[in-house]
Amino acid sequence: MRPIIFRGKCLDNGEWVEGDYFRKYIYDRYDNGSLHHLIGWQVTDNDGEKFNDYEDVDPDTVGQYTGMKDKNGKKIFEGDIMSLVTEFGDTIIREIRFIDGAFCVIGEQEDDLHGLSWAVEMCDGIVGDNIHDNPDLLK
Repeated sequence: MRPIIFRGKCLDNGEWVEGDYFRKYIYDRYDNGSLHHLIGWQVTDNDGEKFNDYEDVDPDTVGQYTGMKDKNGKKIFEGDIMSLVTEFGDTIIREIRFIDGAFCVIGEQEDDLHGLSWAVEMCDGIVGDNIHDNPDLLK
């Protein structure tokens, strides 16, 4: 069974974090509550006590872990950009998306879909970046 992990970009410092994804209304004395998108994980302190930590993330950057790694062992997330080598030796750049219940590699047209396992195993797929940090790679 693959682990269910999400990744998102922190609002305060732009760093990427991985963990559980949840949405929560947070109330304070200044407002009546606002919806926050959070990535959380469990931490163990020096005394062996466990507690939860979390970061507020940009909801547009949240992507799920596919359960697969590229040929270099890097985790592949929804929204990643992969470099693929075709059977003709050409290198193409494609985006990873979750569509109709499956993780896919998007072709040049939106309806041109390929399975992620095909991209990793048959095309030596390597994650280079993601659409949030480098959207111009797909142009």
